[in-house]
Amino acid sequence: MSKFGLYRTINMFIPEGSFKNFLRKIILRKYPLIPRELMVNRGNTVVMVGTAKSIRIVRISKSVGKNGKVVIIEPDTQNLESHWECVRTNSLDNVKIVEKAAFSNKGKGVLLVAPKAADHKLVIEGIEHDNDYRSDQYYISSVDVDVDTVDNIVRDAELEVIDYIEIAVNGGELAVLEGMGESLSRTNRIFVKGHARDKETKRPIHERVIPILEGRGFLTHLTRPSRTIARTIDWGPRAGDVYGWKR
Repeated sequence: MSKFGLYRTINMFIPEGSFKNFLRKIILRKYPLIPRELMVNRGNTVVMVGTAKSIRIVRISKSVGKNGKVVIIEPDTQNLESHWECVRTNSLDNVKIVEKAAFSNKGKGVLLVAPKAADHKLVIEGIEHDNDYRSDQYYISSVDVDVDTVDNIVRDAELEVIDYIEIAVNGGELAVLEGMGESLSRTNRIFVKGHARDKETKRPIHERVIPILEGRGFLTHLTRPSRTIARTIDWGPRAGDVYGWKR
């Protein structure tokens, strides 16, 4: 059995509640992230905003099972081709792919394309990410993409609840949350990347993410800092990311 299969097996025997959330906090004392298999359960509905690696889709699909639902929100053409091939090859009937970028409103946006698929990002005024400083002129091109709110996407997909949502979009996280005015009330657990920062103040965006989530009834946990990948400036350590679960 793989370690991911072991996580799924363990997870089946621990019901959602304060004890399980306590165990998640214990994990975060030792590790930077909680395995996704310990954030979702059989039959859950999961939304993943920004997904470069197709293997993550397989993991989540297996975790929620045939009665669960997985919605992938991803705008990049190359990533989408990989995801569709993954869905076909693995017969992931519980996966829906939405070919858009999540944002604060419906319309058009500009996606900066990086050499690494995981580093693509929307142009967001006033926000910088340490990916921007991997090298001089790191991004190799830009492309117009459709953008939409998670609220609209959830409504179109007819999702009544979001058991877990993962938001990792290289600096666009606050814009995504802004487009979740309705759906946050139907979300039980959440992960938000929080180490991008305000371009002027240099403060990490998790300082704005946490109050938003706590104001909507989430208990939050900030992960420990990690090593930056910036090379052309002195960025310092990456600030922590944010987990949240309903009280």
